[in-house]
Amino acid sequence: MAIKRALDAQGINGGQLLKQANISPESCGDPNTRIPTEDLNTLWALAESATEDRFIGLRVPMYVHATTLHAMSMANLASTSLLDAFERSARFSRIITTSVSFNVHKSTNTIRVEFSAEDAIPVSRHSLEASLLLCVKMTREIDFDPNNRPIEVNIPGHDDTDRLLLERAFGCTVISDEFSPHYILFDRSHAEASLPTANPEIIQVCERIMVDYLARLDKSDITYRVYQLILDLLPSGEPTQEKVADALHMSTRSLHRKLTSAGISFKALLDNTRRDLALQYIRQSNLSIADITYNLGFYDASSFSRAFKRWTGRSPAKFRKEQNED
Repeated sequence: MAIKRALDAQGINGGQLLKQANISPESCGDPNTRIPTEDLNTLWALAESATEDRFIGLRVPMYVHATTLHAMSMANLASTSLLDAFERSARFSRIITTSVSFNVHKSTNTIRVEFSAEDAIPVSRHSLEASLLLCVKMTREIDFDPNNRPIEVNIPGHDDTDRLLLERAFGCTVISDEFSPHYILFDRSHAEASLPTANPEIIQVCERIMVDYLARLDKSDITYRVYQLILDLLPSGEPTQEKVADALHMSTRSLHRKLTSAGISFKALLDNTRRDLALQYIRQSNLSIADITYNLGFYDASSFSRAFKRWTGRSPAKFRKEQNED
């Protein structure tokens, strides 16, 4: 656990603080265990008290190992762009934490990555600040361009006396707008720029691992279970709601009701899954349009081309040509 490693590095018995926070040291090494928000808040408070460091949340990201984030780290390192990594992190944010939500908002010139409490239970500001800096750390590991840094970071709850330390940590302007959520603002053109280290095949493998992990982590989360089945069924033709419901041993009506309660429809989930996979496949020069059509369960190439144009505004061939020119 990164917090424990940060404490141990300062000569503080992190294991002892875990016990005081009612957190089993063994559970920290179990990837299938989630720590309750209340216990995590207690641990942060104990860590701040023991270190006498109001910015303990900013010390922790440097102790986050690649495997701490499961397959997310490798998938993001293989991203086609920073925006691709941001959107994946938002989609699979529950791998990182279940107490902080991660959302991406696009405007004409900027990309805004927002962090906010997921539960009704208040989240320690240290969790939010650690999440912010971990995101910035991730962008530095993915893109080595020194000019591609955040434009601005918003961290509510700080005054001008903290600004110098915060700006040194984030490498950009830091404000404290109490009426906005915690966020990081990036230049959109930089965030959308193609990365030379992109590897769609690695992304596919890692995303499949993450889908399986989340489906196993929370069997009550119907969205990930359906997503997992759609991935399994696509190469055999278009997955229908009836086929997925049968695989889940429930009626079509029950599946529809559960997905509606989760805020999504089967049609939207299928379409989103196909779109995300299509954007990965199209960047793999070894896959023909016919291969992609088959892998996505479309009846024929013209059906796939119409869907792809709806998603991107361009035909598959034109999109692939533009990517190769970049």
